[in-house]
Amino acid sequence: MGTKGREIVGMDVEQNIQGEQCAIEAYQKLSKMFKDKDSITYQLVLEILEDEVEHEEDLEALLEDLELM
Repeated sequence: MGTKGREIVGMDVEQNIQGEQCAIEAYQKLSKMFKDKDSITYQLVLEILEDEVEHEEDLEALLEDLELM
C-alpha cells in the first residue's frame, strides 16, 4: 500500500476510533442510569461497554501499526 493509501486508511481508522469513543461515553452514561435501578440492563450495558472499549483498543493498535509502515 502506498503512502496515500495508508493516509486514507488512517483517516478512516481515526474516524472509527472517534465513533467508538462516542459509544463508550454513551454506554458509561447508561451504566450510571441503570446501576441501582435495573440490574439486568446494567449488566448488559457493562458487557457492551467492555466490547466497545476492546474495539477502541484494537483500532488504536491498528492505527499505530499503520504509522509504523
